[in-house]
Amino acid sequence: MSQQYGGPPPQPPHPSYAPYPPYPPYPPPKKRRSAPFWLLILGLPLVLLVGCMAVVANIATTAPHKDITTAQAASSPGAQGSSDAAAAEPTAETESPTPSPSPSPLTKPKTYRGFGAKVLKIKPTEKPGLATITHRGGSNFVISTVTQDGEQQDLLVNTIGHYEGTVVYNVDAGTQTSAFKITADGAWTVVLRPLALARTSKGVALKGDGDDVVHIDPPYGGLVSMRVRHTGTSNFVVYAYHGDDGKELLINEIGRYNGEVLMPNDTFLLVIKAEAAWSMRKT
Repeated sequence: MSQQYGGPPPQPPHPSYAPYPPYPPYPPPKKRRSAPFWLLILGLPLVLLVGCMAVVANIATTAPHKDITTAQAASSPGAQGSSDAAAAEPTAETESPTPSPSPSPLTKPKTYRGFGAKVLKIKPTEKPGLATITHRGGSNFVISTVTQDGEQQDLLVNTIGHYEGTVVYNVDAGTQTSAFKITADGAWTVVLRPLALARTSKGVALKGDGDDVVHIDPPYGGLVSMRVRHTGTSNFVVYAYHGDDGKELLINEIGRYNGEVLMPNDTFLLVIKAEAAWSMRKT
């Protein structure tokens, strides 16, 4: 083997001085993802809405309360004229009705009920009135008016057994009633009414059954005659009231009756006492 001259022979590299391997390349940086576009579209109005609500709530809690209706009415055209007209014109709620006068004691019916004998006291009165009376018994039934001095005055009913009819009291001048003396053996009722509530006859004929009081409207005037019939077996009496405090007895019979009577001029009230059916007709 030939030897080269000019220097030491080459030595193999020391193991501890081995060269470093090359560094691997760095990975590229990751790109940051941006929020989706739809989230921005939905989120931005929501944020604005919450902010507006907070501002409105703050104003509502701090601002003084105002009547919106009143403010709108004041700002609308013609509001001043409307308010003036409303103030000038009273409403139905502010109007108070005129109180009606209190009725007198006998302007409305008053009903009394009882059994057997009784002194029925009422408020003393001189006004004419009606008494509609019923009785359910089998013995004497008698009613008469009594004055304030305790004196019996007018005999209204005098019968036996059951009774039903209407009579008049205080119709004659100078009469006064403070009580009704009742003789009875059964149950009875007395209904007091003003004379103005008597039944009214406007035609040429009228009829009834038992005691009754009839108002004639208009009053009979001139030559007026009536055919009168009665079918009972007891007393049958007819009075005519006319003019100023005029009273005339037209019929006073017992039992059946069929006849013609002349009516006084200006007759306005007929009082009939009967225990059965009767009828009257102009002739």
